[in-house]
Amino acid sequence: MLRGGWARGLVLCGLAVVGSAMATNAEAACVLKGKGVVCKGGLSAMTQLVTDKNWQKKWNTSRESTPVFRSTNKLGPGESATLLSFFAADKSGMLELSCELTIKPSTGKAQHYPMQACFAGEVTAGDVYMTGAALTVNSDGETGRTEFTIGIRNDRTGAKLTLKNGVQFSQ
Repeated sequence: MLRGGWARGLVLCGLAVVGSAMATNAEAACVLKGKGVVCKGGLSAMTQLVTDKNWQKKWNTSRESTPVFRSTNKLGPGESATLLSFFAADKSGMLELSCELTIKPSTGKAQHYPMQACFAGEVTAGDVYMTGAALTVNSDGETGRTEFTIGIRNDRTGAKLTLKNGVQFSQ
């Protein structure tokens, strides 16, 4: 789990995330662009389920390097992935975020993990950061789809983003 955050450009599944793009509507200013990006109040965020065992090493490199992650939405028996969430802000300054997570398997009861601090630090407008919320997902041979809902709240403004992702477990 990462607590601080190296900022950088980010490439996920061929999706280049660039920090200079801005939307015209201030309420929905999107710094990140691409499928699955959610924007509100000058904050944009996305989530990816990555299969890289060395995702921390890829992320914790120099600012000038751009990590490339392999993502998935399917896992077979014995396979694993890590659910990561990324964000960017349209203004530089101090930022404090809290995150919550709900895991809803296709069979069984949903598990909810309440809001807790997941990032605190100085951010630079347009840079991409990772929250401190990382979840390892393992397949033990079960089948069906599991849905993940991540809530990210800007603790200073109260703006909240809701991210959704999921994985299909197969035999």
